[in-house]
Amino acid sequence: LVPWLGSRWLLTNLVHDLALGVGLYAAATGIMGYKAGQKSYCNLPGYSQHCLYGAYLSASVCGGITACLYLFSGLYCLSRRCRDQRDII
Repeated sequence: LVPWLGSRWLLTNLVHDLALGVGLYAAATGIMGYKAGQKSYCNLPGYSQHCLYGAYLSASVCGGITACLYLFSGLYCLSRRCRDQRDII
């Protein structure tokens, strides 16, 4: 993909990381956080039924971490683009 995009590689990576990556992971984090909030009754002492609270909570945390990593990656590419550094080819 890099040889075809050439000098547009950093801009394409920036759009992917910021618009798609952060947006989709933030949406998934919000959904998982909402589902974890719905299942918060599972943390009560003595609750014996199977519950996915831990899975929803861990998915929400992982989604948040991944969204932050995508954001930092996109900002790094933006700073490279603004400083007119050479492309990664």
